[in-house]
Amino acid sequence: MPTTIEIFDPSQILQPVQFPQDERTGALKLAPSITVLKGQALAIKTADTLGYPLSPGTSTTDGTQNFVGFAKYSCVTDANSKVYFVTSPLTATPNVRMGPYDTVPICEEGVFDPLDLSTVATPTAGVTTLASTGTVTAADVFTVTAIMGDLTTRTVSYTAVTSDTATIVFTALRAAWNANPDLVRLGTVSGTSTFIVTSASGAAINVTAAAAFSIIGTVAGTDTVSNTATTAQTGHNIADIQAGRPGAHILSNGFWRI
Repeated sequence: MPTTIEIFDPSQILQPVQFPQDERTGALKLAPSITVLKGQALAIKTADTLGYPLSPGTSTTDGTQNFVGFAKYSCVTDANSKVYFVTSPLTATPNVRMGPYDTVPICEEGVFDPLDLSTVATPTAGVTTLASTGTVTAADVFTVTAIMGDLTTRTVSYTAVTSDTATIVFTALRAAWNANPDLVRLGTVSGTSTFIVTSASGAAINVTAAAAFSIIGTVAGTDTVSNTATTAQTGHNIADIQAGRPGAHILSNGFWRI
């Protein structure tokens, strides 16, 4: 009977979210001994002309502040900059059956879901907190609405009954969130008497009504809910890549065109 040695994970490939015919790819030789995830923004260091994770900001002047493309695949390099594509699960150990290659494909143009992208090597997750600011009353309908990248919405709701507390309400809402794969992809939820969303992959989440990747808590009834962006995210900002790609912009549906 055949023995499975490894499985290549398709989730380690960056794919356009719209207009696949517009995707343009190039090739980049990477720096030695680094791990790159698919969707990682890359730049070229002037001194050695090798690819490194983007280091955005005016304080960076070695060339790595200028975006050249997003990694098409998750990969690692060895001490000689040879590229090995990863299997599942992701490991920093070069896999001799998946390389070596001299360069890695990069996505230079296209339309992508920002949840698949990262503009710094180590993103910081954004955190949004919803909290009850009044009194939970029977028949209050608590709703959490997530606005996705394409501006469609996903909602979870709970109707309070007599003797319910904020803890009971938000526990029910967290369970409903965790049962929805689209919401789980957007972020993880925690809290006890609050509803805390920590964004996945450093993605931007906010509390702006009608804006992509917003989390909005509302109540139909007596109680009220506050919506607070408690921790700002980093590593998921289109401004980070615009130094090298001034034409990059956010489409009306929240996706990025580069």
